[in-house]
Formats: sequence, structure tokens, C-alpha cells
Amino acid sequence: MPRIAVVLAYEEAKQAYLNVWEQLAEVLRVTTGASVHRLKMQESFSARLIEHRAVRWGGRKLGVTNREIWPAVPGGLDFLIFVGHDFGHLYHLRGTEAISSARTAALIHGELWPGEVSSNLPTVRQVHSKVDLVFTCHSEAVEELSPFVKNAAHYLPWAIDTSLFIGKPKDRCITISNYGRRCPEQHRTLIDWTNQQDLFYWFSTTDGPVHSLTEHSQMLGSMLSRSVAVVTNYARFDQPHRTRGSILGGIRFLEALAGGCVLLGDLPDMEPLVGSISTDGIVSFPLGATRLPEEFISLTTDRRRLADIAREHSSVAIARHDVYQQVAQILSVLGVPVPEEMRLRQKSLLSQVAR
Repeated sequence: MPRIAVVLAYEEAKQAYLNVWEQLAEVLRVTTGASVHRLKMQESFSARLIEHRAVRWGGRKLGVTNREIWPAVPGGLDFLIFVGHDFGHLYHLRGTEAISSARTAALIHGELWPGEVSSNLPTVRQVHSKVDLVFTCHSEAVEELSPFVKNAAHYLPWAIDTSLFIGKPKDRCITISNYGRRCPEQHRTLIDWTNQQDLFYWFSTTDGPVHSLTEHSQMLGSMLSRSVAVVTNYARFDQPHRTRGSILGGIRFLEALAGGCVLLGDLPDMEPLVGSISTDGIVSFPLGATRLPEEFISLTTDRRRLADIAREHSSVAIARHDVYQQVAQILSVLGVPVPEEMRLRQKSLLSQVAR
């Protein structure tokens, strides 16, 4: 088995995405024996880099130095995989010796929005000249990155541990769930409608840190498996200065999909997420809407159709966005044999959904 190390750059304020990368690192650890290392970043460090593009990319100007925070990664590695969710995380790859000591260095970009490459060319060139392989979770960024990488940039679809969100069919007592980033107009419309109909609308009322990623995942899995629908607007809909017109899906979309929920919202581009999924369980509910679509209202009382939607959505999530599938893709690109247990897991999960 090759020697693999995974380095996760993270900020405590971004717990949802940290959870996703922790799941990926854990699968790599379990299936390949990879060592996992964490690079804790100062809060909002990457956000400041994104907002203030004119800032020099010397870490000391922002009170951060590579050598002070880079974890102790073992030498003699076959593969070093660095996971940087935001563009600002790349600044910690400059000058680190761990990259050059590995036979193959791979970089995984989480969010990489249009313009972030062209606006930061010095860092893009310096960082990507050091790595051998690049993965990005945004399909639109593949072409933009390709001129700067040694080998081709690879599209790596977002993924989650789908086993947390599927299971035996449950009584979906929650009509609509709405957590995380929220549109005020949609929220008001949902409150008014569910109050009039005496239905259960669950929404988060706090915005504090997640103290236990495990408990957070368990709570989401339990909630979504009992929800008819989830509001799944396109990612960062409230930050057009960053997304620049991109309408992409995020983690919440995949969690709701795996949970077998109806997807309700100002929806992202479907093709990269679900392909040609044939279901009426994806309902447009634009930002600023003051009325719920009639097709959604009628769907909430059709138990047979909701059961079909639940099976179809969960199956698509398992087939396209399970973390084991994501790791299998990474290993294939690295030239590492994919363990048979990864294929067996997918079959097992799909059989659970089909029951």
C-alpha cells in the first residue's frame, strides 16, 4: 500500500465544509492507511484574502506564517493530498517543503469561483507549479485552471457520507426544513403558509459554531429523513460579488438529495449534480417568491409519489455523490488500486434504498 498523507486546511467558522473534508480524510485513512493532518487557519483569513485582492501574498502581513502552522507531515511519501476549501488556503502551500518531498503532490480545491484564478495569478502560478495533480469541485473552474497545472485539472464532484442520510423509511412529519444560508422573502412565505396549514416548518434560529461534527451529522441525518422538502437554493446566492453569475449546487443540496427529500428553492444547475434525473421532486421556488408553487402544495399530500421521489433521490446521491465514490475517483487518478470494499459499499447502500 502506498504511503499517503492528507492535509486539511480549515477554519472553525466553516464547520459544514470541514465536516465534508473530514469524511473524505477518514475514508482515505480507513481504506489506504493514510495519515491525516490538520492545518488550522486564523478565522476569516481566507475571507480577507478574497475580499482584499490587492493585499500582498506574504503571510506575515496578515499575521500568518507557513512554518508556524504547517503540521508535521512524515517524509518519504508516495502521495501528499492537500485540501484547501477556499482560495485563501492556497497561500499556505507556498514554500512548504512537504510538497517537494512527496513523489506526487495533489491539490483539492473546494470552492473556486470565476475570477479567483485570474485575480490571483502570481499565487496560482507559484502554487500549481509545485503540485502534480489538481482537483476542483467546481466544474466551471477546470478550464480556467488547466493552463497552470502540470497535468490536466480534474472535476471532482462534491460528496458526502450518504449513509448518514438514508435508512428505513420514516414518517416525514416535517413538511419543510430550512437550515444554513436563508433568503428572508422565501422564509417569510414559508412561515405564513405552514402557519395557515398548521404544518411543521423547521428552520435554524442560531448561527453559532458546531461543537461536535459527529453530533451535527447525526442531527441532520435524523432531521432530513423526516422532512418532506428542504430549501436548496444555489450556493452562496447572497454573495453575487463572489459567484459572478455561477449557479452551482452546494453541500445542502446533496444532503437533501441523499435524505430523499423534495428539493425546493432557487435551484442550481442540475446537470453537474444529478445528470438527467427524471423526477417531479425538484421544484423551483425563486428567491423573493411570495407564494409557494401549486405543484409543490399538491405534492406534499401525495404519499406514494413522495416515496418514489425519496428512493430516486437517495439512489442518485449514492451513485454520484457518496464520499467513497469521491475517494475512488481520486485513487484512480493517482494510479492507486481502488479497494473492493468501495464497490461493495455502493451496492449495499443502494439495496437499503430499494427496500
